[in-house]
Amino acid sequence: MPDNFLSRYELLEEIGRGNMGVVYKARDPDIDRILAIKVVRFGFSLDVILYQLLTGERPFEATTVSRTIYRVLHDEPTPPSRVRPGISPLWDNVCARLLAKKPDDR
Repeated sequence: MPDNFLSRYELLEEIGRGNMGVVYKARDPDIDRILAIKVVRFGFSLDVILYQLLTGERPFEATTVSRTIYRVLHDEPTPPSRVRPGISPLWDNVCARLLAKKPDDR
């Protein structure tokens, strides 16, 4: 299968990029239509789980869903070594990079 295909969809161009993935303009040959395909970056979810395993806390804890989303988009998580003394500061750098806001910084 050529590089410009994702499963049966022909990827025509990138139309957007965000913290959680990339959106492509694509063509579905089965229905002969143009549509948008969002490719989600699952790594971010796993990165959040790593932070939780290290610290016992969520990196973007909040009391409401909207506040959690705000924190994911705007706040930096507390370095793991500050949450749980005894964790190597090396994990601070690892988590900071994995949970970076810009995908290119991860």
